[in-house]
Amino acid sequence: MEALRHFVDHVPAEELAGRLGRYGGELARLVPEMAEGVPGLAPPLHSDPETERYRLFDAVAAWLAAASRHEPILLVLDDLQWAAGPTLLLLRHLVARRTHATRLLIVGTYRDSELRHDHPLVEVLADLRRQEGVERFSLAGLDQSGVNSVMEQRMGRTLADEELPLARAIYEETEGNPFFVREVLRHLAESGATHLPVGELGIPEGVREVVGRRLARLSRETNDVLRMASVVGTEFEVSVLQEAEHVDEDELLSALEEAGEARVIVDAPGNRYRFAHSLVRHTLYEGLSAARRVRLHRRVGEAIESVHAQRLDEYMPALVHHWARAAAPRAETARAVRYAVRAGDLAQAQLAHQEAVTYYGQGLELLEAGGGDDAQRAQLLVSLGEAQHRMGDPGYRATILEGARLAERLGDSDCLARAALAGYRGLWTMSLGVDRERVAALEAALQAWEGREDLVRARLLANLAVELMFADRQRRWALSDEALAVARRLGDRPTLGRVLLSRIAAVWEPGALAERRAHVGELAALATELGDPFVKVWAELYGFETAMEIGEIDEADRLLAEAQRTALEVERALRWFAEFPRAGRALFAGRLAEADVLAREALEIGRATQPLNEVRIIYGVQRFEIQVEQDRADTLLPGLLEAAETGNPESRAMLAQAYCELGRPQDARGVFDPLMAVLSDVLPDPNWILAVTRAASVCADLDDRAAAGRLSPLLAPYADRIAGNGVVWIGSVAHYLGVLATTLEHFDEAETYLLASDAAHEHLHAPGWRARTRLARARLLLRRGEREGAKQARQLLGQVIVTARDLGLVNLERRASELQSPHQSGGGTPVLR
Repeated sequence: MEALRHFVDHVPAEELAGRLGRYGGELARLVPEMAEGVPGLAPPLHSDPETERYRLFDAVAAWLAAASRHEPILLVLDDLQWAAGPTLLLLRHLVARRTHATRLLIVGTYRDSELRHDHPLVEVLADLRRQEGVERFSLAGLDQSGVNSVMEQRMGRTLADEELPLARAIYEETEGNPFFVREVLRHLAESGATHLPVGELGIPEGVREVVGRRLARLSRETNDVLRMASVVGTEFEVSVLQEAEHVDEDELLSALEEAGEARVIVDAPGNRYRFAHSLVRHTLYEGLSAARRVRLHRRVGEAIESVHAQRLDEYMPALVHHWARAAAPRAETARAVRYAVRAGDLAQAQLAHQEAVTYYGQGLELLEAGGGDDAQRAQLLVSLGEAQHRMGDPGYRATILEGARLAERLGDSDCLARAALAGYRGLWTMSLGVDRERVAALEAALQAWEGREDLVRARLLANLAVELMFADRQRRWALSDEALAVARRLGDRPTLGRVLLSRIAAVWEPGALAERRAHVGELAALATELGDPFVKVWAELYGFETAMEIGEIDEADRLLAEAQRTALEVERALRWFAEFPRAGRALFAGRLAEADVLAREALEIGRATQPLNEVRIIYGVQRFEIQVEQDRADTLLPGLLEAAETGNPESRAMLAQAYCELGRPQDARGVFDPLMAVLSDVLPDPNWILAVTRAASVCADLDDRAAAGRLSPLLAPYADRIAGNGVVWIGSVAHYLGVLATTLEHFDEAETYLLASDAAHEHLHAPGWRARTRLARARLLLRRGEREGAKQARQLLGQVIVTARDLGLVNLERRASELQSPHQSGGGTPVLR
């Protein structure tokens, strides 16, 4: 903001509009006075927060690109360890989106000693490390020779031998910190102690004492002014300080001049000063009693209100800070709450979600302390939950639901609708089940909205349809149809985008592929038209899913890569959705070790940003595929037994698969038979095709002809599909139809399916799955019992074993080796899926 404001202040007014880039109007979010001072600027885009942030980031990148066409630009970002999350996301965006035409050098500094493992800068640094053109330099403190040089510069001569012990003592005291070195030297010079023996120097135990001694040499009036300044902040305005301290202007300037001459404070732009080092300010502030701090914070808050009465929004963070610390009576607590809410709203408008969380949290704490009303509490809870979701805090759900329950009890339909729609992730909240609390909130909001046909109702209908994915197929289709019809009638393009996004999730089942593909195309076009990155990410992710289903592998890879890039720049919560599909994609390609690493990386991202149960389900499915390939199915049984107890068809099929892998057919049968009793009646959902293809694998292992006859018609309509749901992809459906036909001894039909599967897996660059299909063909040939077929089967098995060893697919190699053994008979020979 400071760089942009400086640019606006120094570029001639007649040139400014042309040098702000293609989204110049968006920059008014950062420098509001531009809206009136630069004629012809388009107003900022008003959309959802993610879209607005993405557009703002693009606007800053476009401004720097346009400005650098006139002359190269050096942008210095100092003390990044203090930067807020949005600033760091913007930095990452600028680096990722830079072009060769942008003549921009960014220099950022930070103190790594101040970074905790969960500091947002740590994640951004990891991302920047992968970018071309990014260099990192580590700057340590001064070494002994450096300290010697600083002393020699101050003294104007070379150190004498007898002064070297002094230099060594200073180095050991300060650990080479340049600021501390200067302060110790200044202390020694002013105290006249430089010529004393080292043992008599009286160098303080800590540099904080050095600062205290320096302050003690200033006048009482100057120390009073500095104590008030320490309450204002590290940087302070002269006008606010004067109003708070109630001193004459000449007296104030004299005190500031004395402090400046002592290098305790330094000049800052805009009639401001700042402390030369944060340690100076901390020493002053911590020297105040608790009661005195309360009183001074109140005086500073009142001073800001007085001096900046016409521009309070610009000073809202400072007002929140001071009034929250003023421990004021009830009336003043209410004022602090209002400021906290306003500061949170402004932070949200500026897409600073982490800061908004802080302000809304402060508002709630103040409400609790001051006995605020429930209506305000409900609104604050929803605002906090929305901000938590956008910054990727999985606690958002509990916060929003608490706000929804309170709003429903109060009969506040607007707040209830806000709560019901808040925190939408782009699909259902809970895989393999229904989030009944969220459904209850949506139902209550729809009831409160009865009789209206507006944008809110369209989104409530759409979101409820998604949440019913695993409960009520007929109702979710009806709700989704109605939501889409309302959105199209209303003609609001942003709402249509969000409703279409929900529509794809609500009708995600195999039989609706053509409709989903059409919606994905419309959604992608809308995302481009609106510049909406949230919609863009989901259009790309759903596009990836549908492209994989129909075997358009190159398009799928392009869309997944683009979704990852976009998700990085939209909101932290979206990263997981773009990351976990990478493990499934690597698995399908046969890159087992890479898949293992990617699955663990996605797990860590998910733990930090999503409900834990959801993350465990996704990771568990991917770990199942990995450990089966490693021939370690025994390690899976405890988790599979627990998952199967829920009655979920895919979980039960996975348990039966694990028993087959472990050579426990009776246990597999005990799971498989109850599954087959209900499988034909299972409603189609995103996991349906996985449940049925896994059941087909078990059916072949158990050589169950009756079950094969029931499963084949279920899969036959999808013979040209790839079985998967974005989490994992487990081969061509034709492969499973081939093994079922083999079980039924429909050998010609099986041969047709397996040849088609072989060709599909070759086209899809899936050597592991091609090898599995060849294993299935070898079993078919051996089961036929023809001499020529047995010879061809041995050749196929040799190819399978080579591929399995190359890819590290231990299970596949074992299966092929067992089938290759002369002791194996034709009928009932195991087959890997």
